Amino acid sequence: MTYGFSGLNKNLNSNRNNGFNIGTALKTETTIIPVRVISIVLNETHPKFLELGEWNALGAVEYELVENPNVNQQYPIAYPLNPNVKNYPLVNEIIY
Repeated sequence: MTYGFSGLNKNLNSNRNNGFNIGTALKTETTIIPVRVISIVLNETHPKFLELGEWNALGAVEYELVENPNVNQQYPIAYPLNPNVKNYPLVNEIIY
């Protein structure tokens, strides 16, 4: 018996028609778009630290759309896809 990623890989690849579809495994209504980073929550000095969830908000970014920049200074928030990875973007960096 194989455990971990090796076992998962073996089970998924043992039969090509096993019904597993990566498109249905991920949320199908999610659209990945390029955005420009406006600010990043890195510590308790960020103005929205308390509002966004305190230490749970580490890595959260305020962003604006690249194709349609926001002029009213109210920016949406995006959280890291994997909060265990600590590679934060830079301000003005284009991310997906």
